[in-house]
Amino acid sequence: MAKELARSIEKKLLKQSLLEWQQDVRLPLDVVLQNVFKEHGAGSRERQHIAEAAYLAVRYWPVLFPRMDVHSTTSQKFLRELDAHLEDLLVQKHLEKKLSKKHEQLKPSFEKDPTSHLRQGHALPETLMTSWNLNEEKLQNALHDYLHDSRQPAPLCLRVYTSKISRDEVVNTFKEFGARASDFSPSAVIMDRGTPVLSHELYHDGLIEIQDESSQILGDLMAPKAGDRILDYCAGAGGKALHLAEMLGDDGEVWVYDLEKKKLRALKQRAERAGLKNIRIMNEAPSKKEKFDQVLMDVPCSSLGNLRRNPDRIQKIDSWKKLEIQSEIIFDCSEYVADGGLFVYSTCTLRPQENVNKLSSLEEFLATKKLLKPHSIDGRANQVGKDFRFEAFLEAVSKTSGAQLVMLQSSVSRPANMLQWSFSSPQTQDDQSAAGRIVGDGFFVAFYQKG
Repeated sequence: MAKELARSIEKKLLKQSLLEWQQDVRLPLDVVLQNVFKEHGAGSRERQHIAEAAYLAVRYWPVLFPRMDVHSTTSQKFLRELDAHLEDLLVQKHLEKKLSKKHEQLKPSFEKDPTSHLRQGHALPETLMTSWNLNEEKLQNALHDYLHDSRQPAPLCLRVYTSKISRDEVVNTFKEFGARASDFSPSAVIMDRGTPVLSHELYHDGLIEIQDESSQILGDLMAPKAGDRILDYCAGAGGKALHLAEMLGDDGEVWVYDLEKKKLRALKQRAERAGLKNIRIMNEAPSKKEKFDQVLMDVPCSSLGNLRRNPDRIQKIDSWKKLEIQSEIIFDCSEYVADGGLFVYSTCTLRPQENVNKLSSLEEFLATKKLLKPHSIDGRANQVGKDFRFEAFLEAVSKTSGAQLVMLQSSVSRPANMLQWSFSSPQTQDDQSAAGRIVGDGFFVAFYQKG
């Protein structure tokens, strides 16, 4: 009886979450779930189970509800279909395999009419369809491959505080969860989703953090030097700031700011747990009189590079309207860079309008005003740490669908100061061919220098 009651409550919360997500084009799924869980006082086990079911539904929404607009008015037919799927979504056994197989049956429709298939089989909105040149067959295939790869949930990635514990020790500690060292970043460990990290003593002792592989690689590429003063302007939750602070050690300082101050609330506790005393959290943007050796801008973006963790980003069209904000931040933050200093622009999206095309259109103005000039990433081989496999990473980047997308969509070959990549499939730990593959989110980074 108690089991039946628990399942009934889970169905109720799952249904409410999916309906609220479907009816509001502005709210991403993670926010909807947080609101629903808070409203009903759901426990941690309920939250995990319901969230997994909700994300599975969103990943395969066009398969579960074919020929039904993701944001259509809630019809009786939709409600009946949703009710019919709730039990299967919560049980999940074999369901993902069945949905994947059902989607594979739609492949002939892609070969016949790629545009219609991407719209109907992947819920790609018209606004995104028109923003990419989908007339090119290579681009259609690259985008389609990427969307298919995105159906597989992302693995869990840790960053090891290597100044306090060896990465090998962390790998051995989580060996039963499929832990392995990243093929590129010297501090990254990749393992199965669901690994109980937050309750582990290594986490409580400040020896590990949860941080995506691509995010860690950005810190490796920045390669701060002893004594550097760094500004992380769009810091979010502060994961990159923590990484940079550890790389600096006692000699150097990281200033941290984000317009949305609530994102930074937990950073002070995280820094204290890790024993980092060189992080300065700013309540207001620094004065323009302050100058920094490196300025990092991981700007708000459409987040189309992390579809494995946020599969609904592709449907939430409001999250793409950030082009003007990005340009404003570029001009604003360029004033913080000291002469000879480094300016780093990054996003977790694959849209060229937010990446290579945007920057290419601004570079002439930036150079004329003597604000910034391109700084070669390829030439940083001698600056990054000796443990970061720089050349192997560049080779892996060239093979990802993210790199193919940016090269096909821009009018230029890859500029020397820019890199774009996505994760490479397959990601399963038992697949030996996974060696040398990028596991982190789809990412874009561009380097500039002042003076």
